Amino acid sequence: IYLGWIHEKKGILKLLEFIEFSKNRLNIKLNICGEGDLEKECRSFCNLNNLNNIVKFHGWVTGNEKEKLLRESHFIFLLSDVEGLPNSILEGMNFGNIPIVTNVGSLNELVTLDSGLIMDIIDFDLILNFINSLKSNTNQFLRMSESNISFINKYYSNSAFELNIKNILESI
Repeated sequence: IYLGWIHEKKGILKLLEFIEFSKNRLNIKLNICGEGDLEKECRSFCNLNNLNNIVKFHGWVTGNEKEKLLRESHFIFLLSDVEGLPNSILEGMNFGNIPIVTNVGSLNELVTLDSGLIMDIIDFDLILNFINSLKSNTNQFLRMSESNISFINKYYSNSAFELNIKNILESI
């Protein structure tokens, strides 16, 4: 799944290029959730490269629809050039998705070798090998997925926020 603006800096074209690169090597479906100035170009890319059976554009999704798509997904992608701390990765990890991201912004605080794939340079072979290794090692996939859910609950959930606020207020 991809959640976010369909914009050049978010790496959406690189993601589509990866999907095109891997379409005959990997059984993959991609849900793109978002809108933006690059959407028309992305749709054209999919048409030109026969990706319409693999890639589905959903527009902006919220609530139950977003939750359903996240529950059905295994990986969440963000091959971005610039980020802060992206909510989309937090949301994906909360549903046990394995992040595949570039090392920008604060992503290295969320994604480690134990939780996903973080790259300084986008490498299609590395992404393909990473996904295939998790496909062939279900236990490792489940361990990473469960670890991501636990990590988000521990550090980014409402209860974690409430505990931090309580601790701050008690220290005043």
